[in-house]
Amino acid sequence: MRKVIYTAVQAKVQRLMGVDTLITSEQNSILNSVNRYMRMAWERAQWPEVTDTQQRAVNGRVGSVSIDSSGASYTSAPTIAFSTGGATATATIRDNAVNSILLTEGGANYATAPTVSFSGGAGSGAAATANLTFTVDYEGADPFVGDFFAIYKSDPWKTAYPEELPFRLNQDGAIVQNKSDSTPVFVHYRKRFKDYVSTSTDLPYLFEQYAVQGAFADMMLGDGQHDKSNNALGIAEQIMLAELDKLERQQDQQTHSKILTHVNQQNRIY
Repeated sequence: MRKVIYTAVQAKVQRLMGVDTLITSEQNSILNSVNRYMRMAWERAQWPEVTDTQQRAVNGRVGSVSIDSSGASYTSAPTIAFSTGGATATATIRDNAVNSILLTEGGANYATAPTVSFSGGAGSGAAATANLTFTVDYEGADPFVGDFFAIYKSDPWKTAYPEELPFRLNQDGAIVQNKSDSTPVFVHYRKRFKDYVSTSTDLPYLFEQYAVQGAFADMMLGDGQHDKSNNALGIAEQIMLAELDKLERQQDQQTHSKILTHVNQQNRIY
């Protein structure tokens, strides 16, 4: 990735402000503003500089528990235990039989489903099966995932017709739908933005002028110079539009529309 150092960005903001030196509070304000505009630019498009396609491991968790047998003679809800992995669940009874199981914790790092067992409740015969879901975690590996774009079964750069896997997001990451094993997948994603510090040397060159104008606009706004602030924001937006033009039209990096047909659309009728 083409990079610039933070001190060079700060110096450009300072020159726009027309001051010889910056006091500590001004330096802190510029840093906060640079991070704000860097993040807005970072997340505005699928920039090649901040996105990647990598093979990623999936994390198996218990997604649900199916009741195979309700048992009989239960006077209170039995305790549920899983053989491995930290999953937890509670049972309810009706008419002296187990009628539902509430999953309270899915656990983690399952490659195969754990065994479910029942104890207590003065009854017997209840049986259940744990069902796994497989998730590509936001924080499964460094660099962390900021946003998911696509998940493939095989390497999309080495496969003529890579199979794209449907997914749904939750608090852990992307649940890969209809996946029944722990084999890795290939993920197209945006890297998570991390705030820069005054000693950073790896700011994306692509966003430098946008962040400079944005930070200058914030400094002028804080100083009550609203016209200068609005003008700087307008310049910043034009800089960003020019970069988007290069990405989508000159470099042919636009994202193509997805067409759903009866062949590729997931069946949601059960």
